[in-house]
Amino acid sequence: MQKLLINLLAETDAIFSPIRDWSNSSRITAVMDLRRDFHLRGLPVPKAAGGDRKRLERERDRLEKTGLVRFHRINGRRAFWKLSDSTDWFLRRLCMLSDFTEAVTVMVAVDSLTDMHHTNGEIVPDWSLALAPNENRQTAKARDKVARVAELALPALCRGWLTSWSDYRGANGYRIPDARRALGFPRE
Repeated sequence: MQKLLINLLAETDAIFSPIRDWSNSSRITAVMDLRRDFHLRGLPVPKAAGGDRKRLERERDRLEKTGLVRFHRINGRRAFWKLSDSTDWFLRRLCMLSDFTEAVTVMVAVDSLTDMHHTNGEIVPDWSLALAPNENRQTAKARDKVARVAELALPALCRGWLTSWSDYRGANGYRIPDARRALGFPRE
C-alpha cells in the first residue's frame, strides 16, 4: 500500500515539475491537460491487468475507507484519484521532500518579489528566487540552486497555491494566482 501511495505522489509531482524540454508537443499538451484537470478530479486511475486487478481493487478500497486517497467516480467507477492533503504532507516528510513550511517560504518570496518589482501579479523568474542579483546564472552551482527552488515549490504547485510558467528555452517562473492574491494569501 505504501508503494502505491508513493507512486501516486511521484506521479503528481511529475506533472507539476517545470517543463524544461519543449521538443515533444504532444507530451506538453498531455501534461497541461493533466495539470488543468488535477485540481478538479485528480489523476487517472491506472488499469490493472490479469490477476493483479482484484488485489489492486481491494487495496484501493482500503485506501478510500481510511481516507488516505480521494477518488472521483464516473458512472460509479473509480476514474480519478489523488492523495488527501494529510497523506500528501505525511509522504513528503517520509520521503524527505519539501514540506508545507518550505512551500509557503517560496510563496512568500514570490509575493515579496512581485511587490518589490511592482509587477502586479506577474511571473517571478525562478533564478530571481534562487540567486543573488549579481550571481552568474551559468554555473553548475546556480543551476542546482534553481532546481532546488523548483523542488521547494512543488507542494504549492500541486495545490494550486502557485502557478508556474516556462518557455521553450527552459526558463521557468512562478506567480500567485489572482484568487489567492485577492484573499491575501500567503500574508496573514
